[in-house]
Amino acid sequence: MSSMWKVMALVGVVLMACFSGGCSSKPKMGRYTIEVSLDPSLANSARVPTIDVDLVAVQPANEAQWESYDLGGYFAASDALRMGAVRHVMQFGPGNTAPRSLNAGDDLWGSPSWSGARKVYVLANLPGGPQRLIIPLDTRHWEGGNRSTIRVQVQSASISLLTQQKPLPVE
Repeated sequence: MSSMWKVMALVGVVLMACFSGGCSSKPKMGRYTIEVSLDPSLANSARVPTIDVDLVAVQPANEAQWESYDLGGYFAASDALRMGAVRHVMQFGPGNTAPRSLNAGDDLWGSPSWSGARKVYVLANLPGGPQRLIIPLDTRHWEGGNRSTIRVQVQSASISLLTQQKPLPVE
């Protein structure tokens, strides 16, 4: 009879661990260094265009708006969405082609607009037209969790994620 109680106690401990998060793969958002660089062929070209890049953390309640927003006017001086966004701005151009970074320790990550966000949007005003790349902040996507550097490359007509993103665990 006492061995049965021991087994039941062990099962109880395992169940408690699972329900308290030990067995769960609940999302945890991280802060990352996001490094943006120009494609070497673009950076080394004789005529490097001016390219504006915005990093914007988007709150869950606003994701649908940001995902469907027509970027055609986003980089215009009068764009209300851009002007109202708390963003990290980067600019590339002639003589200004070195990679730029938003560091994981930057104060922006702790601001109310960035805190609690699940995604960072990389928005670039490219010669081929404005583009967006969405970076998930869930630590399960990135090797090394919060210590990761996420590398992004800007080409003349697109934005590419260079850092390998891990698939989420199947639940």
